[in-house]
Amino acid sequence: MTFNQSMSLPIEHKLVKTAEGIRLTRMPVKEVETLRGKSYKLGNKTIKENGANPLKDINIELAEISMDIIPGKAKEVILNVRGVDVKYDVTNQLLIVDGVKAPAPLQKGKLSLLLFADRTGLEIFANNGLMFMPININIEGSNRTLSLSAKGGTAKVSNLQVYELKSIWH
Repeated sequence: MTFNQSMSLPIEHKLVKTAEGIRLTRMPVKEVETLRGKSYKLGNKTIKENGANPLKDINIELAEISMDIIPGKAKEVILNVRGVDVKYDVTNQLLIVDGVKAPAPLQKGKLSLLLFADRTGLEIFANNGLMFMPININIEGSNRTLSLSAKGGTAKVSNLQVYELKSIWH
């Protein structure tokens, strides 16, 4: 690589009013969308324990993944990105990735999730930027799989979209 360490996506900070008071949000700048290549618009899916993986046909390295998770009866919803589990613990309303935990409370019964996968980690935004979770982890280059599953019950996802991203180095 032509760099040392890792850097975050360019992020826009905003102050927003919430029921808990004014909060700081962080979301990627709109210009990041210019990196989008092929898109997979999968819409609404029901995720069952040991059920079909709606992302099984996607083979991808650099990715942007977005969805709204409606946990239903599920205890966990797991998005596996190239071998890295992004778990949503419904009972405790926590996102858990590589041993790192971050509070991500449901809003109106759902969790809005936006995730970017790079070669050196994941950047996760929940609830329109109220939670930002950067995870520095070297992702196995040969693993280009995605999966979505639930444990302990059935969950639903809506607005499921995946974009293949172009490298900024080319």
